[in-house]
Amino acid sequence: MVGDIRFNRRNALKMLAATASSLPWRGSWGSEAIPRPARPFIPSDVAPLKRVLMCPPNAGEYLLSRTDEDVLPIDDYEMDIVISEHAKLMEIIRASGAEILKVPDLLETAIDKARSKGVWETWLKATHPTIAGDPKAVTAMTLLGADPATQYRSWPDGSYRPVLDSVGAFIFSRDTAVTVPQGVMLLNVHSRHRVREEVLLRFVFDFAPELARYPVIFDAKQEGLLAEGGDFQVVDERTLFVGVGNRTDPRIAPILARRLDMDVLTVQTRKADWLRPPDKRERLRGVFLHLDTYFTHVGDKQALTLPWFLESAYAGKDPYTQFLKGIAPAGSISKEDVDAGLAYAEDIGKVRLFRAGSGDEDDSVKGMKLVDCVRGRGYQVTFVGGDVPQTDTLRHFFTDVMHEHGRQGANVVATSSGKVVAYEGATRTHAALRKAGVDVKTFPARELWPWNGGPHCLTMPLERG
Repeated sequence: MVGDIRFNRRNALKMLAATASSLPWRGSWGSEAIPRPARPFIPSDVAPLKRVLMCPPNAGEYLLSRTDEDVLPIDDYEMDIVISEHAKLMEIIRASGAEILKVPDLLETAIDKARSKGVWETWLKATHPTIAGDPKAVTAMTLLGADPATQYRSWPDGSYRPVLDSVGAFIFSRDTAVTVPQGVMLLNVHSRHRVREEVLLRFVFDFAPELARYPVIFDAKQEGLLAEGGDFQVVDERTLFVGVGNRTDPRIAPILARRLDMDVLTVQTRKADWLRPPDKRERLRGVFLHLDTYFTHVGDKQALTLPWFLESAYAGKDPYTQFLKGIAPAGSISKEDVDAGLAYAEDIGKVRLFRAGSGDEDDSVKGMKLVDCVRGRGYQVTFVGGDVPQTDTLRHFFTDVMHEHGRQGANVVATSSGKVVAYEGATRTHAALRKAGVDVKTFPARELWPWNGGPHCLTMPLERG
């Protein structure tokens, strides 16, 4: 049993800072451009996948949290099926020729390394004081909330004793970090439920030998900016797409343009100058969570995306807008909700361009939405739900597009240019991709798609090329 913990937390943090001085500096202070390696770690989002970080779900995962907001925090899903579906994804990724590094294995080697350096107990006290009383007993499974010794503990009076917050969302390994040509960017997630994932990821990048060759070249938490990996896509060695306004702060764009010496094209998911608490009317924030929920690269100058929303010509004329305008007089939806939905549909997909090196805004894309912009660059675009019909668009929007969008139709991951992995259930989308020459590998994901993430979210590529 974990014993009582009696220590000075401030002194522990000082000790941790002192021991960290013996480690290679992996911070991102300063404003100068980061030197480029001889070979980029990620030359593009569709270069052949070589190495990827994933976090398989575990049957014994601790899913309760002190941050739960419900008096009965029970999720309705079948964990055994989630595990088998995720295992199928890993099987497909391995068959493509890529190596998978699993978070539990990295945590074990990181713990061993931290112990050998004499900093394990200090790190544990500073980050996980509730389990630091017996550091020898703490394993990767303990940190991941899958250790029976620390689950469902109670006080002497029988009441529940919270020990660890859940890291169940760690399955979406891309959210807390993303690799760009120069190295790894550690991110700063929007949800307070997921803060401990960041702590664990920073730990493995500091100590796991398998990750030693990947420099951490940017830390969003150090910058004080919220950012999540589903919003980042490397187009090429000089161009980065970033979804902003919903889960990633728009102010990050000029900073990255200067620091990475890359052109940064931002795609507005939600209109905002900075991130603010969600308005209860903005239900579309969950429908369009990250850039990769509605736009991904599937090949060289080839993309998969939603129709209408990302084209300027359809602003105010898309089927969703027409639906809202028609339903408003019936009185079943408040005027405030209708107005919020209309504004969201009009604003989503607008782009801004920040130039490499200077971070200055380039007005050459002013007034464009994303599909307008990429078509101007010679992209071939495939739509979720298949080809858009000339008539009966309202039916197509609800029964084809949004139905398959709910099954993460756009959220696919490329194993190489023209080869993608996708959830089953978006048959029209997959048929359209195959018609466009894309090889689509699918796997069953009935228990995965309700989590609002797809194969792109479940994989964090470390190396491509």
